[in-house]
Amino acid sequence: RDLVDREADGDPSLLGVVACRFTGMVLPGSELRVILQGRVADEAGKDLFFRVLNAGGDTVLSDGYARIERNLDQREPKTVMS
Repeated sequence: RDLVDREADGDPSLLGVVACRFTGMVLPGSELRVILQGRVADEAGKDLFFRVLNAGGDTVLSDGYARIERNLDQREPKTVMS
């Protein structure tokens, strides 16, 4: 949810892909911290690279990747040459 709130203006319909590697255990209700490690934007959206830490600072999710698609309403129409 944190990535969607920060990078997609809270719109989960823009989240196209999520992938990660679970590297630690998390108990329900635990505090987590999302660390954005990189962002690559293009005309269709952006690729996000992240990891997640638990309250003790241990990595519990690594190699995180999310694709945020650009809002279709905001895309510029493609011009067709005839």
